[in-house]
Amino acid sequence: MGKTICLDLDGVVTDLVGGINRELDVRGMSGFDYSDWVITPFEDDLTREIFGDRFFWRNLKPFVDSWYAVNDWWSSGHDVFFVTARFSDAAIRSARPWLDMWGFQYSDLFFCDMGDKSGLVEMLKADVMVEDNPNEVRLLREAGVDAFLMRAWYNSEFWEDFPSIGSLLEVVVDA
Repeated sequence: MGKTICLDLDGVVTDLVGGINRELDVRGMSGFDYSDWVITPFEDDLTREIFGDRFFWRNLKPFVDSWYAVNDWWSSGHDVFFVTARFSDAAIRSARPWLDMWGFQYSDLFFCDMGDKSGLVEMLKADVMVEDNPNEVRLLREAGVDAFLMRAWYNSEFWEDFPSIGSLLEVVVDA
């Protein structure tokens, strides 16, 4: 019987940082500190403008290793669920078409608010969850979920606090 794997979408499967950097470069805002955008429910005019643009979400690239890991798990008989805290209508409506466009195989996609992932992941009876938000990893681990922190520049101060990985290929899922 296969395992249940839950994955955050942005920062774990998608290169959200690359997308934000490209968008800020176009606006002449290179070097802008947007770390609050990815680990808190931060919203201002700039985030509403960028995250409200369906082309921003459509143009995100996947991490190459994420495509290989997800599709390998799926073809090996595991359930793969995406659990994301996307909040703008454009981000939500773009998620399934984006996953399909890039050829990801998955069981289902769920949306929730930041801080609410642990309940949903518990309900799915996840064997493992990968997340880039250290606050979510803490809540997941407190709920008894085997959660990994996907390493990124904006969460580097937490790499020693949680089991952390640099690639989905580091997650070993036994049958």
